[in-house]
Amino acid sequence: SFMDMKTMKRQAIYESEDIKITQDVLDGSPSVIVFFSNFKEADWQAIAGREDNIRFRGHSAVFVSAKTNHWWQIPDLQEMCACIRSMTEGYAERISYGSSMGGYGALLLSSDIASTRVLAVAPQSIISDPDVPLEPAWAEAIAQRPILRDNVAESMRVVPEILYDPHMARDLRHVDELKSRVTVEELRFPYGGHKLLNTLKECGILRDVVSRLFQGKATEEELLSIYDPVKRSSASYVFNVAQALVIAGEYDTAEQELATLDELDPTLAASLRSVIERRKAKA
Repeated sequence: SFMDMKTMKRQAIYESEDIKITQDVLDGSPSVIVFFSNFKEADWQAIAGREDNIRFRGHSAVFVSAKTNHWWQIPDLQEMCACIRSMTEGYAERISYGSSMGGYGALLLSSDIASTRVLAVAPQSIISDPDVPLEPAWAEAIAQRPILRDNVAESMRVVPEILYDPHMARDLRHVDELKSRVTVEELRFPYGGHKLLNTLKECGILRDVVSRLFQGKATEEELLSIYDPVKRSSASYVFNVAQALVIAGEYDTAEQELATLDELDPTLAASLRSVIERRKAKA
């Protein structure tokens, strides 16, 4: 059983053309987190940072890294899931976790890997329905391969906990699509953006929020009590608020946000300035 395994350094357990799986075992831990990440933006790196941070939180971990943006449409999917199951059986709590494409994987494969909880951050919930929009770059990546499986709703056996920004129209659309089929627990972070983990990192609360989530189910109110006091210290948050104001034609208020953004992140401020100018010119 996993209890006999010695605490070990992270090591590769499974590798194919598309996937690499590593694990970090914590002796005696009752819980394991399966992190679905993509190669460019390993979400767990933002969360784990140093090697010992996962252990510090009292969980074992399995890291499933995608080598390209393939949305888990891979020929060895069954082998991959069997491998994850063999690494996670024996744990009382098995948390499937990921963001964006990783979130899609966490949702899609949660029952294949016998997850007891699913935490998805700004996930896609369907990749083959033209009515549910994908970012052009994602659609392009998905078009590179045959879609072998796209049945998130049918795959769900537990109520997924979904963190997202309700003002991001595309992300909201994916949550709504899933909600029309299954029960979903929504944890909304207004103006956190699609890269919500990055916004939480800018606020200095990424570890607090994620640790709290991994401890057990959290309420939206509880998470917002961590987020609300510090959200304006995030350049991404201010940019997202200002962009919404521009779209609503509220240029004066947007320009006040621009002054705040100049202090936080001059590069992002320059980008916002050009958004305001373009919209004003059109109006």
